[in-house]
Amino acid sequence: MAFWSKKKLFDVLSKEFKNNNISIDVDDNKLSFEVNCSDAGYNLYPYIKLDENESIMTILINLRKIGKENIYERINSFNLISKYYTMKLKDSILYLEYNVKVDNDNIYSIVMNSIDSIKELQFEIEKV
Repeated sequence: MAFWSKKKLFDVLSKEFKNNNISIDVDDNKLSFEVNCSDAGYNLYPYIKLDENESIMTILINLRKIGKENIYERINSFNLISKYYTMKLKDSILYLEYNVKVDNDNIYSIVMNSIDSIKELQFEIEKV
């Protein structure tokens, strides 16, 4: 495919969500949606940022605000078992982050695989 006819990653991903009946919100060039972690009894709201020039996708999920408790050991334990996401703490906000190089053909499957991993780790997320 010629460079000038390449579709934008954002458009490809938005279309795939729509085709699969997944509601999305678009705000400030970020795409967000809801993930139901029904077994653990909570919902997560990932948001996706895309660097179209570098073909890099970042998925971020804010988890909760942290007080003064020391949770670094629990964060490290989670990071050792997580295939896609890294748990981080910045400005007292605990969040998950996943960065990956994508293209038009694999972007949606990468998002879905990473969300499946979140569902598999929902009880581990709750422990932190």
